[in-house]
Amino acid sequence: FRFDTLLYLIIMFFISYLLQIIIHEGGHCLFGYLLGFKFVSFRIGSYIWINDKNTFHTIGTLWTD
Repeated sequence: FRFDTLLYLIIMFFISYLLQIIIHEGGHCLFGYLLGFKFVSFRIGSYIWINDKNTFHTIGTLWTD
């Protein structure tokens, strides 16, 4: 392999991995909503989307103390 091909494969692996996690967790969120559960929060990596009285807040947990 050339270095640029290997770098491309590594980057695509991580993008695919994150996309798979987003789709998987989004499925939990969607079917929970369809079954009558209340949406409270959705977390991907170090970011959390929180539903507070139908207003969404984003909190990044990576750089907080």
